[in-house]
Amino acid sequence: MIRKTCAITGATGGIGHALANALAERGYDLVLHGRSPHKLEALKATLLTGHDELKVRLVTGDLDSAGGAQQVAGEIAAAAPILHLLINNAGILSENAEVSPDGLDMHMQVNLVAPFILMQLLKPCLAATGGTIVNVSSGAVFRARRLSAKILRHPSTDRKLFGAYAESKLAQAVLGKSLADEFAKDRIAIVSADPGPTKTSMTASDAMPKLLKLLRPLLFRPPERGAANILHATDDAVRHNRLGAYFTKGREKQLPDFASDQTIAADVLKFCAEHSGLAGRGAGA
Repeated sequence: MIRKTCAITGATGGIGHALANALAERGYDLVLHGRSPHKLEALKATLLTGHDELKVRLVTGDLDSAGGAQQVAGEIAAAAPILHLLINNAGILSENAEVSPDGLDMHMQVNLVAPFILMQLLKPCLAATGGTIVNVSSGAVFRARRLSAKILRHPSTDRKLFGAYAESKLAQAVLGKSLADEFAKDRIAIVSADPGPTKTSMTASDAMPKLLKLLRPLLFRPPERGAANILHATDDAVRHNRLGAYFTKGREKQLPDFASDQTIAADVLKFCAEHSGLAGRGAGA
């Protein structure tokens, strides 16, 4: 039996760790990305316990610049030239106004431009299998009040969950929907999946609104539940050919009406292409 291969970014903590465990149980070989070699090695050791046939390859790198994302994509492609599943799980929620080495708001760099680069550069690997791309999203997309070329360049100054983070995640969902038809020509499905409120280091940080931090013990679920929601949504989207769709807690949901504007989709594609360093690749390039 031929084993499938999945690549997961941001695999060393929270939902990424839970996804790695769940996919190992499903019989996938894994390419795991993270910033800490020590944490990656520890995760690999844990996964190999009890999974005799499992193959785990590790990719260390940062996604805070176009060059870094390109490097990570190249190493994933080298480790898995035939890829069945790509999960863009790495993300950032920052309380501070961080600027990337490329001069972008860090939320837009990591949560939007990096997934675009990975999708484009790993497209041939996924086309070889008719694979699937999952962009891990957030319910915060529904708290974004607007999206435009100007906001992509200069997101809201509110650094909490409902500001720049929400805008970057909405732009990511718009990106997936906008690229769905293009990637479908190579039999690649794109899905945006919100795991639901999940207990991770991100949701425990000071970048979360105080009320949500207070309610976290009651309303937020373990990472394993979030991972299960993501994989359920992925299975459902592929089974029913809901390409480019957004899912929350395993169920499909329409994005805010204003986000369906074709001008916004064009702005997102143009922004990603301009800041990816991938001249001539993909729609909007």
